[in-house]
Amino acid sequence: MENRLFVGSVKKAFEIIEAFDVTTQSMSLTELVQVTGMGKSAVQRYVYTLEELGYLTKNPTSKRYELSLKMLLPASSYLSQNNLVSAINPHIVNLRQNLDARVGVSVYHQEKVVYLIPLQSITEAYPNDYPGFTVPIYCTSSGRIFLSTFDDNKVDSILEKEIKRPFTPLTMTNEEDIKNEVQKFKQNGYCITNQEISHGKINISVPILNYDKEIIACIVAIFKTSEWDENRLIKEVFPKIQEVASFIRVPSR
Repeated sequence: MENRLFVGSVKKAFEIIEAFDVTTQSMSLTELVQVTGMGKSAVQRYVYTLEELGYLTKNPTSKRYELSLKMLLPASSYLSQNNLVSAINPHIVNLRQNLDARVGVSVYHQEKVVYLIPLQSITEAYPNDYPGFTVPIYCTSSGRIFLSTFDDNKVDSILEKEIKRPFTPLTMTNEEDIKNEVQKFKQNGYCITNQEISHGKINISVPILNYDKEIIACIVAIFKTSEWDENRLIKEVFPKIQEVASFIRVPSR
């Protein structure tokens, strides 16, 4: 039963906004009805209100709706006031320069891995590197570190609900194999995934701790498998990332 303070209309307005994901740039009224499951008249009212407030825009020709530039304003406020972002940003920029690699800071949110700070490699660009982009928890190095923070029942629940898509032939989808990798992190202090989410890329992640020594985020570095293997990452990269992570302490909530 929902709390009496819960405002259902606000929830529905956010359902309209959240219907626009990374694969959907624009949507028609009919598509919004289908995705949200609301009635057409309700969707019309919410869309009209969000458009009037400046959070949606309507293409006058196609009559399709898109998220507006105004959506960036609360995101910008969040990033500028986030203690973790403020604490780590200078360190992560220097790390990117020292490693000449694609590096980032990720956090756990609602059973997904979300990037707060994604930095392009100095010599190579990627199209989807922007704050807020998400990756699966089961086949990423930082995702497995976040899984280590939960008890066995919670891990089982997350993995059972997750649609474990094989992004490459090397993607681990077997739950026991994934849990074994989580145990390896607990022993080693780092997690490596090799071409599990994209061909030719090997990732290494190290946790960031708060003052209570709880894992609150991960530093992630991504390299080409044509130039790097697991042994070289452990020998040359792990100590550098671990050193950066040790400098950062964010107050407990």
